[in-house]
Formats: sequence, structure tokens, C-alpha cells
Amino acid sequence: VYLNQASPYISRSVIRNSLASGVFSSNAAKAVVRDSELYGNGGCGITGFSFGSAVMNVSGNVIRNNQCGISLGNGVVNNNIIAGNSIGVTASSSPGTVSFSYNSIVNSAATAVSMENQSGISYLLSNTFSGNSGDQYNNSTIVSGNGFWESNTVISSNNLFDLVPYAIYNRNVNSTPALSAINNWWGTAVDGAIQAKIYDWLDDGSKGVVNYVPYLTIPNVAAPISPPSEVKASLNGTDVTLSWKANPEGDVAGFKIYWGTEAGYSYANSADVGSGTSYTLTGIDPTKIYHVAVTAYDNDYDITKDDPDTAVNENQTNGNESWYSEVVVTATPPNDTEAPVNRSINFIDGGIPATLSVNVSLALVGTDNTGIVGYWISESSAIPKADDSGWTTVATVKAYAANIPFVLSGAAGTKTVYVWFKDAAGNLSEGGSSSIVLHTSLTGTPVYGVLTSNTTWTKSNSPYVVLNNILVPVGTTLTVEPGVVVKFDKDRVLQINGTLLARGTFAQPIIFTSGQTSPAAGDWGRIYFDATSTAAVFDSAGNYLNGSIIEHSIVEYGAGPDGMVYLNQASPYISRSVIRNSLASGVFSSNAAKAVVRDSELYGNGGCGITGFSFGSAVMNVSGNVIRNNQCGISLGNGVVNNNIIAGNSIGVTASSSPGTVSFSYNSIVNSAATAVSMENQSGISYLLSNTFSGNSGDQYNNSTIVSGNGFWESNTVISSNNLFDLVPYAIYNRNVNSTPALSAINNWWGTAVDGAIQAKIYDWLDDGSKGVVNYVPYLTIPNVAAPISPPSEVKASLNGTDVTLSWKANPEGDVAGFKIYWGTEAGYSYANSADVGSGTSYTLTGIDPTKIYHVAVTAYDNDYDITKDDPDTAVNENQTNGNESWYSEVIIGQVVNKVGDCNNDGQISIAEVFNVINRFLGVETGVDCVDVGTTNVVTITDIQKAFNNFLANDSLIH
Repeated sequence: VYLNQASPYISRSVIRNSLASGVFSSNAAKAVVRDSELYGNGGCGITGFSFGSAVMNVSGNVIRNNQCGISLGNGVVNNNIIAGNSIGVTASSSPGTVSFSYNSIVNSAATAVSMENQSGISYLLSNTFSGNSGDQYNNSTIVSGNGFWESNTVISSNNLFDLVPYAIYNRNVNSTPALSAINNWWGTAVDGAIQAKIYDWLDDGSKGVVNYVPYLTIPNVAAPISPPSEVKASLNGTDVTLSWKANPEGDVAGFKIYWGTEAGYSYANSADVGSGTSYTLTGIDPTKIYHVAVTAYDNDYDITKDDPDTAVNENQTNGNESWYSEVVVTATPPNDTEAPVNRSINFIDGGIPATLSVNVSLALVGTDNTGIVGYWISESSAIPKADDSGWTTVATVKAYAANIPFVLSGAAGTKTVYVWFKDAAGNLSEGGSSSIVLHTSLTGTPVYGVLTSNTTWTKSNSPYVVLNNILVPVGTTLTVEPGVVVKFDKDRVLQINGTLLARGTFAQPIIFTSGQTSPAAGDWGRIYFDATSTAAVFDSAGNYLNGSIIEHSIVEYGAGPDGMVYLNQASPYISRSVIRNSLASGVFSSNAAKAVVRDSELYGNGGCGITGFSFGSAVMNVSGNVIRNNQCGISLGNGVVNNNIIAGNSIGVTASSSPGTVSFSYNSIVNSAATAVSMENQSGISYLLSNTFSGNSGDQYNNSTIVSGNGFWESNTVISSNNLFDLVPYAIYNRNVNSTPALSAINNWWGTAVDGAIQAKIYDWLDDGSKGVVNYVPYLTIPNVAAPISPPSEVKASLNGTDVTLSWKANPEGDVAGFKIYWGTEAGYSYANSADVGSGTSYTLTGIDPTKIYHVAVTAYDNDYDITKDDPDTAVNENQTNGNESWYSEVIIGQVVNKVGDCNNDGQISIAEVFNVINRFLGVETGVDCVDVGTTNVVTITDIQKAFNNFLANDSLIH
């Protein structure tokens, strides 16, 4: 019956045995199908593609035993029985809205309801789902089992019974809004058992979240009553004894029996048997096959409601009497050759990937046409025989579901548990398996899943072991007490959609770390702040008031796809913390409006210390940090970057998104191995003002996306009042083409006041006519004392017995007040001792143990230096980040076994370090420490050869 934008009324009819769909509607404005029976159709009972205001009305029908029950775009689907179809209901057009209420969806072989591409809001309210089953598919267009797929779907007040393998399978991606599935009855009131019926972000971090709290603790009596379960029948002579399980609804009034010799729910006889759960039929002809069914009815059941003039039972479509639970009774049953179906999926402890205990729970689910009589559980994959000892016997049931306690074998590692079912005829199901990692070396409080209320992780219960992803939902707060250690299992994620309050102290930091015995970068996932997370709020002076915060915390050994602390349009406050050893960036921000990273140390990260892609008005604030020894220091779109130490990174700072503006002031960028600052594609005006660049080096590349050496690339960049020291090979390398406006670089100190020497530090149109011009006049003739003070240069050390004699070159700034010495045996700028040595340029340390390796550093400080400015409650030295004390110029004393050329002692020789050796040979740079392999105190061609060999082959030649 095809409706081409047509709206007939189809009522009280039977539509059956079509090769395709029974009714097919194409944009029928107000088509109505009511009080009819649709069955045996090769497509759907009803298919409707409707758009705009075209809304199909489907109500009061019995739609059974079709390939699919209903497939709609827009529609109102109320008070239908949708039974025994392969797929119950699909809604897949866009735009479209379906209101789906008071229906009974029972015995679907695959998906009960699949909602996708709905641009409106689809409502699934007060329906009953029972006896549906299916398999888990990875195809993104299929919702497996009993599932709903749509972030715009509201699933509420439904009764969800006997759902295999999942009640809801969420195929939405993580970035979509959470799927709302609150106030439903899940067949249980145990939170963990409910979560096991949901496949979402907790099972696969790429999927969306399902919000299921609050949930009903008893069935919703406004929804249709469910069919009785566990119906059994036995034939004895001319009697049939029936039994069934009592319904769980609170308004059940009684049960009815239907029987006859015709198939197709066409019963010749019926009887109301009251509220009992057994009944005996007499006078049965044992030579015939009987179809016998049991239904339940509620307090609103009224036999007069059943209109004899329709093809349906109105008490059933109204939800006051259930659909039929049918059994077939015969004296000569056929041989049973059909094996049970094993539907147990991810069945260990609700599907979590790891456990700290050998004691677990197995959620076993299986079905059989005649009934399951037993199960077999083992950690061995060997297939049992039906007559083996070791089977656990259960009461015969067609649909078996139970949680079974099980004890894993004791050794740590991945445990795989296998399960089989058998029926009375000895048929065995296929083996189902599920795996879990048993940790025996990890101890602590296991945590995972969706927080259902405000939660505090206490020091007394620390450490916390994150065995599966954790979600802090909108409106919920996770508070972490000082001193708490949080250990993450492999790839696990803490996602904040609500509020995180992680406020440690300097003495008791909070530690987010790896749960592995030997921690390494990339062991776990990330701390993910979603766009819905509570932003940090500050007063007019910039003081934190409330909102999400990570303070006095150590975050280490994570990864995530982009960063260990990931801000997705989120703006938490990250303060006084250490973020280190991420496989990717330490902090990754995607369009965070007002994210603040302050007074923290970020080092050892495989990406940047901080990466921020920001557009429009989203401006990241990065201030007062030490960002050192990362692959790159900072990579930003829009941002304010002030008073940071950016040291020892391969690349110091990049700003490469468009549109975007960076204000970059009062920072110290030192010892970058390649580019110090690279600015490209900035459509706004970027300011680089009063910064100090020192000890940076790099190579000249022709690739147009790379700024080589110490360079800036952007015609919209203003470079002014900076101090540019020791820049190799160029201070500015202008990659802009000739036609672009000149690059403004006036009023800078270039380490010299000689015009020709300044021009030699610039690569622009004068060197290559295709390049743009750099305007550098006027220039400063002395260093800018408002910029941070530079680290002392040419630091040398000699060991004589227990004494170390240090010397260095006097700083060029006019406001230098003195120098400090730091020393100790620990690497990583963690010095046990320090001394203020005044304004001299040499000093002797005494009492040194010559058998140990010492890290010794010299810093310079200016007239504004004040030891009280250094807050002992932070991980950084505020005098350094404020620019009043320089970064460390470090040398290593003792039994150093560097590879030749390995001046940063990281065990690897980079191409930049090879060029460093060459420059020292040529006299472009001074000093022979970590380069000279002889005793001549002169860099020779042999030293260059050995350094280059180390670069090519990781040669083990040492000093």
C-alpha cells in the first residue's frame, strides 16, 4: 500500500505477506494507520519517509513477524504491539521527529529501536521492551541488541526487561551531547548491573555518554504490562500443566490462558485464571499440536474495551493486557537439534577491562528454543562435552540470565573466561569469552564509571586505581583531597563534564600518574575537560574564586591523542602544578575561552609543554611558568604569554593558527635547539615585546613552513624592545614574500650596536630578493633593562681535588646587581645548595666529593631582585619568571660520560649539536666543554668527525 504524499485512512484491516513493506509512505502529510494487524511482510510492517510538517500517525496496531516493524522519519507511534520482528523500530531520516510512547516492543531478533540522524527531538516514553535480543556489531549504521542511537533522543519512563546484550548501545561519538536515558526501569535497581546493560563511553572512549541517573527502582506501571516470562508446559495424557514467573509490575491483577490448534495467535479458547502462576488445561487431544499462551493483565483491564469489530485486542494495544507468551505443546515433540545461543558479551564485572581482585562476577546470558539446562565456566578454551562432569545445572529456562560469582586464577595478567550453555538434548552453544586484566601489584581503591553524585577522593582511601574511564557528569563535582595519588590503568581517561576540584598543597601534592610498575610516557590516557565542564572564575585581580581547578598537582606519564590535560572549549585553572612526561603535549587546549596556566612547571613532554588552538575571542593565558625540555615549548593560536621561562626546548614558541593574535611579553626564551619563535598565518597583530632571547641556535631550511634558527615569520608581527643575544645563524629569518609589508623589528637590542653586524643577523630581501624586508632601524644601542635578565655566558668550571673553580662572563645589562651559584647532585634543575656570590665573575666551591657528578649553575640577578618574591609554595622561582633573576647557565662536574657533542647530556646527538661543534671549531661560538676530546682545550676536526659519527650512528665514543 504505497502513499505518495497521500494521506488515506487505513483502519481495522489486515495487511500481510507483502514481498516488500506492508505500507510505504513517502511524505504523507497526515496518513493514519490505526487498529490494524500487519504481519508476514518482507520489508517493514510500515515504512514512512516524512519531512518537514509531514507526520504519520501509527496507533493501536499489532505489527508482528515482519522483517522490521516500523521505519519512520516523522511520526507519532503510540499504543502498538510490535512483536517478533527482526528489527522493531527504526527512525533514520533527517530532519525528523518521532514521538514513540506506550508501545510494547517484544521478541525482536536484532535491534528493538534504532534512532539516527534525527535533527529534532525524539521521545521514547513509557514503552515496554521485553525479550529482545541481538548481537554486537561494529558497523556504524547499526545499533546492536536493544539499542537507541541518537543524541537528540529522550529515553524516559520505559520498562526495559530481558535485554541482550545491551539495553542501550550508544554509537554517537564522544563529542556529541550525552544521550538522556533517565528515569527508566532496567530490570534491576543495582547501579553496576544497569551500567553493564549500557554500551557507551565507559566501554569505548570514542563513544558518547549515556546519562542514566536517576533511574526507577520499580517498574513504571503507566507503561504497557509485560508478557509473563519463563512459561513452561508439560503434557500428561489429556492434561497440560502450565507454569510461569510472576510479573514484576506492581499493578498486575491476573493472568489469562489462550489455546488452540491454529498458529498465528488465533486461539479458539481462553480463560481468566486469576493471580496464580500455574494452571492445568484438561481435555486436550494428545494427537494434535496446541499453541498455548499466557498473558498478564493489570488493574485497568476491562474485557469490554476489546472491540470485537477490529482485528486487534484493544486491551493489549492499550497496554492493559500483555502480548502473548506462547509455547507449543505436542505429545510427539520433534528431535531438538537446535543449539543454545550464547549471548554473553563483555560479561566479567560489567565489562570493565581490569580488576584488582580475583573475585569477579560473570553476567551470563543465553537462550534456547527448548530451554537451557546448564552452563560451563572455565579459564580453558577446551570445549566440554555434554556428559562431562563440571556442568552447573539450572532450572530449564528458554532465556537464561544470571550473575555468577567466579574466582580467577591467581597470577597477574590477562585472564580469559569461557562459557558454554547446553540444553536437555545435549546441544552445546558456541563458546563465549571475555577477558580482564588482573593486577596483583596494584593496591588501592578501584574506581571507574559515571559518578552518580558529588564525590570526594580522600587521602585515607588513597591510592585510587582507575580501572576504566571515569566521567564526572554535568552538575556533579569530583573533589580530590591533598596527598591523594590517582593511578591510571592503560589508556584510561578521567573526563570532566561537570567540576573537578583537585587542590593539593606544596607539601601534599595530588599525583595523577601511571599504574604501571615501570612508568613511561603514554601509559594512560588523559584528563579531559569537556565544553560542558565548569569554567574557573576569577575576581578582578585575577584571584581564583571557584570552578574547575588543578592546583598543586603532578600530572605525569599520560598521552591522549593530543595532550595529557585536554581542554575542549573548556577553561579550568591550572596552577602551581607539574605537568611532565606526556607522550604528547602536556596541556592541549582546543578553543578554550579563558583557560589559565600559571606558576607551573611543564617539562619532558613529547609534544609541546602547552598547545592551544584558539579562535575568535578565545584567549588562553599562560604566565609565570617554567616550560622546559619539551619537543616544543608553547604552540598557540590566540593567547597572552607573559613572564615565562621557555628553556631547552627543540622549538621555543610557535603561533600558527588563523585568525589569531598572540601577545608575547617579558619571557625568557633560552637554549632552543631549533626555532625560538615562529609566527605564521596570524591575521591579527602579534606583539613580541620586551622578551629576552639567549643561547638559541638552529639551521637554515628552505621549507616555507619552517622558520630556521632564531626567527620570526609574520608581516603582522611587531617585534620591539627585545634583547637578542647569541643568535645562530640568524636573529630573524623572514620567510614572507617580497610583496608582503615589511616586518617591523625596531627598537631591539641585537647584541651589538654596529649596523652591519645587525644586518648580518637578519635574513631577508637583502639576502634573497624573493623575501620580504625587515625594518630594524632604529635599534637599541644597549640592552633593554625592562626585559628579563639574560643567563650568564661562557660559564667554565674546573675541578681540583675537592674544589670547583667557576668563572663566567659579566652580563651586558646595565642593571645587573650580582650572581648566584646553585649546585647539587640531582639533575633537572633541582639544586640542594645555593649561594649569592655578589658582583664578581668567579667563585670557588669547596668540599665537593670528586667521586660524584655535580650539576652547577650560575644565574644573574638585577636591581629588582628580592628573595622574598620567590613563593616557596610554588614549583617555580618567581624571581626568574618575573625576569629579575636569569635562567640557569649549567655545567656538569665529575665523571661525565657524554657522547662527543652532547652538550645537554641527553644521550643523543642532534643535528643542531653537530652544528654547535662546527661553530665552536670555526670560532663562531666560544667554549670547548662537551666538545674537545683531547687535552689541547681546542676544538679540532677530529672532534667534528666524532660528533658527526655520534649523530649518524649513535657512536659510543665519549670524552
